Amino acid sequence: MNMRACDAAAWQRINSYFGQVLELAPDERDAWLTRLATTEPDVVATLRSLLLDLQALDGDSFLQHPPLANYADGLLPAGLGKHSALSPGSIVGPYRLIAEIGEGGMSSVWLAERGDGQLKREVALKLPFLGPRMHIERFAHERDILAALTHPNIARLYDAGISESGQPYLAMEYVAGTALIRYCDERQLTLRERLLIFMQVLDAVQFAHSQLIIHRDLKPQNILVTPQGRVMLLDFGIGRLLTDRANEMSVTQLVGAALTPLYASPEQIGGRTLGPASDIYSLGVILYELLTGTRPHNPRHDSRASLEEAILQGELRRPSQQRLAENALALRRTTARTLARALAGDLDTIVLKALKTEPSERYLSAGAFAQDIANHLHNRPVSARPDSHWYRAGRFIARHKLTVATAAVAFIALLAGGSMTVWQARAAQAERDRAVVLASRNAAVTEFLGRVITEAAASTKAVTVSELLARSEKLASTDTSLPREHRAAVLEIIADRHLHADDVERASELFERALTILDGSEDQSLRSRMTCAYAAVNADAADIDSALSKISGELERVQSDAATASGCHLKAAQLLLHAHRGDEAIQHARDGLRLLQDAH
Repeated sequence: MNMRACDAAAWQRINSYFGQVLELAPDERDAWLTRLATTEPDVVATLRSLLLDLQALDGDSFLQHPPLANYADGLLPAGLGKHSALSPGSIVGPYRLIAEIGEGGMSSVWLAERGDGQLKREVALKLPFLGPRMHIERFAHERDILAALTHPNIARLYDAGISESGQPYLAMEYVAGTALIRYCDERQLTLRERLLIFMQVLDAVQFAHSQLIIHRDLKPQNILVTPQGRVMLLDFGIGRLLTDRANEMSVTQLVGAALTPLYASPEQIGGRTLGPASDIYSLGVILYELLTGTRPHNPRHDSRASLEEAILQGELRRPSQQRLAENALALRRTTARTLARALAGDLDTIVLKALKTEPSERYLSAGAFAQDIANHLHNRPVSARPDSHWYRAGRFIARHKLTVATAAVAFIALLAGGSMTVWQARAAQAERDRAVVLASRNAAVTEFLGRVITEAAASTKAVTVSELLARSEKLASTDTSLPREHRAAVLEIIADRHLHADDVERASELFERALTILDGSEDQSLRSRMTCAYAAVNADAADIDSALSKISGELERVQSDAATASGCHLKAAQLLLHAHRGDEAIQHARDGLRLLQDAH
């Protein structure tokens, strides 16, 4: 199979893969082709042949380009291909080429400057390939689209024309920037910083949509970020004026193979009419990758057909359910557990709304998309979520953390003090021996912490809170003169401090160590309290049912211990609240309160 022998249908199929392979770096192409060969061996054979032909053409200078005006049908000769005669110093129209800075399936881009001395500024000169993929109407269409866009986050069109040799060119604003994903990864931006960058993208797309223009090929490679952090949106090459209904079908057929399927919407894959919602979907894929380092779809095979099937069927996972490699986590300066917690909830819902299979179910505009992200960043309710009193209350608490935290601390102190007093009074009557044990433990823990603080005060240098906690942890783990229950209680206190500092992994390690120390202890209440805390800390955001099951098991063991049981109910309520299962959370909170009331 070769390009000259192909009929139109066969060439379209091959060309779809040819565009993808040309977007890869030369050293990445062989591995990609090897994977594709498992499902498309004939296509791969043809692609390798075409790549060899292009490589040979790069070294020749015989290719001459006739003027476009000679071809009334709007198509250039099928024998013409990549710009093999171009090199630094070549002249295209009034521009002198400096260096090639990019290449895709449809064109190459050169850094250039005017050779006639009229303007001394560098431009990005886009040169469409001459051959079966080059169409005059499409070139003119792109020129008209770019001329209509003037926005600080969209690369401007300076000039457009056709050289004497028949080479079309577009002179655009040269952006010295880095592709979006790479920019964020190189700087190890946090989720918040990535969201702020992405909002610039949404602003540019919203402007284009307001000019009745859709992009239709949004992908990270078409979004550059300058060293100053300014986003620049590139390449409206397959964009379409929303009012241009007459030529919609011909343009869609022409550029169908040019789009990047990894970021294509279901309606693009299915050949349906496109609108702004198609760009919203592509933006959703980009945001998913920006946050998680992976794309949402998991095709069964490494082939375009399998990818398209996954897109059309809406097969994707929530961002919080993705398992990231260690290097991806490092690039976001986070841990797997912290990232899952940050993504679960609003961000999961925002991304999945943008990725709805049906266009009507996505955000109505890029502006609405951006507003939800802004709401999330400011702890306001987002439109993508059901507007429940429980959810709005949660957002209120997030916005007013200090005020609510102060009130909560006072309330919890009163509740804990009252409940402990009631519980201890009953214990004194029904379980006097246990009350004595608890009193002894409280005294021992107080003495232990006092010893640590006294030693720190005697030090000749300042001691930080972290150092104080570390010393307490070391002593509690190694000082076997203390009963195991006392040591575990100290570790519990330290774990709670780490939780308040949002160091979930460290708290989890301490709870686990405390439970190991308690192995064989007859103090069921203490073990149950630790087990409920450990289950809550280690709950998987994607599936909390296993943690709830462990908590339920402990509740059965400590039904007679109101204080411990109410604490376990509280842990369950917190987990359910985080998973947006409000009704169940309220029930556990009520059960815990009822236990305390009954004890009174």
